[in-house]
Amino acid sequence: MQKLLTIIIPTYNMENYLEACLDSLLTDNMSLIEVLVINDGSQDASYDIAKRYGNKYPDTFVVIDKGNGNYGSCVNVGLRRATGKYIKVLDADDCFNTRVFEAYLNYIKKCDTDMVISDYVKVYPELETIVSCDIPENKIVDFRELCKDNNIWNLWMHNVAYKRELLLGIDYKQTEGISYTDQEWIFSPFTEVKTAIYFKLPLYRYTLGREGQTMSSAFSDKHFRDNIICTCNMIEQACHFNNVPDDIMNMLNYKLLKRCRFIFRTYILKRQAINDKDLDMLDNKIKSLNFNLYKATGNLPMSMPLFPIKYISVWRKNHNSRWLRLNISMYKFLH
Repeated sequence: MQKLLTIIIPTYNMENYLEACLDSLLTDNMSLIEVLVINDGSQDASYDIAKRYGNKYPDTFVVIDKGNGNYGSCVNVGLRRATGKYIKVLDADDCFNTRVFEAYLNYIKKCDTDMVISDYVKVYPELETIVSCDIPENKIVDFRELCKDNNIWNLWMHNVAYKRELLLGIDYKQTEGISYTDQEWIFSPFTEVKTAIYFKLPLYRYTLGREGQTMSSAFSDKHFRDNIICTCNMIEQACHFNNVPDDIMNMLNYKLLKRCRFIFRTYILKRQAINDKDLDMLDNKIKSLNFNLYKATGNLPMSMPLFPIKYISVWRKNHNSRWLRLNISMYKFLH
């Protein structure tokens, strides 16, 4: 019997979090799920922890041990092995709300949409915040029509599960060897989504504020080039999209613009995190492959007390101008 849901869990040195992650998946409906724990060359006890679950629940938990290839390689291995009708990715330092997960499984038994959208929770050390979507509940919706409302343009990987056949149909693969490729999960698959449905409960619990996390400042500074490579790949992917409805393409272009703004702004505020040549690589990619995006990024303002500066446009004219450095210094001082 085909599993209803495959959960792919990329795992690298997660011994302090993996048990809680896997425990959150223990429900009365475990026969409906397939959990693929992809051990990405961990050097701690992650593999042993995962094997305990595989030995105890062999019909549900499958442990795949592989050499280190980073996040995208784990997703790619999981997709090749998956058998579920739907696919969802769960990071090993995050978890599901078990009670909500039980309800979610009962819910998607009746679904046949390309995508299932659900809420998630941002879990800080001393605070939890539910991130909800402004979408009609329990109703099959045309994804193109949904994209006309920019309220859903900020969907994260925590929100979505895809029908497996949709991902296979586009031969979906994530970039390997770098971090931050979860952004690709909410990019190219959207081009093929026709229908979606919204399950309005916070299923995914997204941990923030953990030391060593990819979202931490120290990790981000060290691996920021990965953000640039991933964004370049997404710009290249967009060049090959065919017959994508304008409303969906507008959302994807917004995602690219938002990522470019983040990268350039980080360069302005934390120049030591980004090599000038890497930023040049991104900017050349934008200019050569997506000139509309090039113009849009050039018009992005950096707010100042008296007037907005189109800081990317200024940077393009003279990377090292004294005027630009002065205004960067002012911005840092005032923020």
